[in-house]
Amino acid sequence: SAAERGSAVTLHLVVRDDPRPLRATGPGPPQVAVPSSLRATEIAGRRWVGSGRVLLITPAAGWSGLLPGQPVVADGLLAPATRSDLTLSVLRARGEPRDVGPPPWWQSGAGSLREGLRRAAGVLPEASAALLPGLAVGDTGAMSAELHDDFRAAGLAHLTAVSGANLAIVAGAVLGLLRLLRAGP
Repeated sequence: SAAERGSAVTLHLVVRDDPRPLRATGPGPPQVAVPSSLRATEIAGRRWVGSGRVLLITPAAGWSGLLPGQPVVADGLLAPATRSDLTLSVLRARGEPRDVGPPPWWQSGAGSLREGLRRAAGVLPEASAALLPGLAVGDTGAMSAELHDDFRAAGLAHLTAVSGANLAIVAGAVLGLLRLLRAGP
């Protein structure tokens, strides 16, 4: 009912996935969508502990660098979820996240690897530099809306959505196995 009324709330959350850039629909700062898991809700001085999926629509500043597993506190206005999945509500967050906690060690490691791949791809032309991390590990954060649309129109969006990450996992496992077997180059 708080979402139906558009109530002002404070949510205690854990980031579930990488923040994804949203298309600009008008003037204003760039925004990101941040899939999160609810831990607690504060409305008008009252607090409820609960769980469920919440989608944050936030300014990119302060949010775009978050990693999955990081606990955060966000203030904003609730709105009803329009998706047909298990999302409870949407929060239109105001300002930067508060009380940001550290991500789990494995997410820090994955974030470092993705950042290294983005830096290494920086020598390529802009579109290629954005596409390489998407194909290799599923990191589509730097891809333009036009490039996303081109992949979707060509029926190749799955290459950056899941296949890239799966390929990285399989390749990492094979390389690890070869290392254990002391195979040479």
